[in-house]
Amino acid sequence: MKSLYTLSIAVVFLFFCVLFFSCQKDISPENPPAPNPNNGLSLKIITSVSGFVTDENNLPVQNAAVSAGTKIGTTDQYGYFKINNAELVKNAAFVTVNKPGYF
Repeated sequence: MKSLYTLSIAVVFLFFCVLFFSCQKDISPENPPAPNPNNGLSLKIITSVSGFVTDENNLPVQNAAVSAGTKIGTTDQYGYFKINNAELVKNAAFVTVNKPGYF
């Protein structure tokens, strides 16, 4: 069951990658875009992050380690987590979830 779920996730990911990269504007070599030193990748913000973690059957995942920036939290019995005062990159932040038995 997990392999079918993984395959379906991979197909959806591939579809969005093809869609994203096929819709880009053409960049001509004579007119390259100007570099943007203020692209937001160095700008950090302090924020809170919360959400629910569920498995492939939409059941809550308990006691999963959730990290955002340098802060770490844990999911409760409902799969809910909340991380306060996380320092994240403004335009490229992400949250990771780790739990033995899942990938």
